[in-house]
Amino acid sequence: MYLQDSVHASVLSPQTWPFDLALLPPTTYLVGGNVRDALLGRVAEYLDLDFVLPTQAVETAKLIAHRYRAGFVLLDSDRHIARVVFEKATVDFAQQVGATLEADLHRRDFTVNAIAYHPKPSD
Repeated sequence: MYLQDSVHASVLSPQTWPFDLALLPPTTYLVGGNVRDALLGRVAEYLDLDFVLPTQAVETAKLIAHRYRAGFVLLDSDRHIARVVFEKATVDFAQQVGATLEADLHRRDFTVNAIAYHPKPSD
């Protein structure tokens, strides 16, 4: 399931994120439980964001961690998954699995987590 800009909840708003949206490739999607929780109106004090990128997930995480002097953790070098740790947020970056976002979403553990939100405005 995709969501575009029609949904306005705090975690879906890049203004609430601890880094600049411009640092993400245009093909980046916010995925999983945080999207679900935003749609359900659930608000958490601590941001836990998960992004899928088709390429350079670890490199993007390193860039953001360096730019904001945040913590960086390589979670899985084989599957290209990294985490950036901010004071009030944890942001995971994962390399897309499969040729398309749809393929990546189909492999997720729970149907409700197979959800993606594209945070960048359409041109």
